[in-house]
Amino acid sequence: MKSISRRQFFKGSTGIAGAAALMPFAQAQQIPPHCQNVPTKWDFTADVVVVGAGACGMASAIRAADAGADILVVDTNYDIGGHAILSH
Repeated sequence: MKSISRRQFFKGSTGIAGAAALMPFAQAQQIPPHCQNVPTKWDFTADVVVVGAGACGMASAIRAADAGADILVVDTNYDIGGHAILSH
């Protein structure tokens, strides 16, 4: 087996990692019909803005709402949920 240095390993793996990181952007993403007419300008005010509607984001939003705060939850997806569903 040929010996490989750490420098050679990382030099070769950065190209693979970079290509893997760009894969989701290369795939065509379809926008659901109910999300196609999203306004380009939003004028909302809130006491708490939660970024991400996953398990942690929604728990934080509920806790802040229970404390009486006005909440705005922002997520990239059209539906709630997050990466916690992928955990085993």
